[in-house]
Amino acid sequence: MTACPICEKHTTPIDTQIHRGEHAALVHYPVSEAEPKAYKGHLMVELHRHVTSFGELTDAEAAEVGVIIARGVRLLTDQLGAEHTYVFSIGHLVPHLHIHLVARYPGTPEEFWDGKKLSTWPEAPMLDHAQVLALAAEFSC
Repeated sequence: MTACPICEKHTTPIDTQIHRGEHAALVHYPVSEAEPKAYKGHLMVELHRHVTSFGELTDAEAAEVGVIIARGVRLLTDQLGAEHTYVFSIGHLVPHLHIHLVARYPGTPEEFWDGKKLSTWPEAPMLDHAQVLALAAEFSC
């Protein structure tokens, strides 16, 4: 198998981590050289164990993932004021199961009401690396 970026990421402390459970972690989407800004409130649930689909989860992993998703959605609603949260998994770009939780805020034009399009809105709330780190540090769930 070629190197998995999510497995590699979980071998060291994750600076954008919000919660770490026994089987999975909740992290804010990171900033990179390719993407110098991240959409505010784009969270990901990432499994510690390398799995590629929901069908590979143990019952304990599935239960924890469900709890982390619910906590993440509440965090986006209660702490960031999201009016809606998109929850999705694509799975073909990075072959490691991870679930996106993406906040949609009041005032977002309807043509951007798609979890993958929100960050393309010219007025989307975008964060640089320092802002992502600060937000991840202040979140509690």
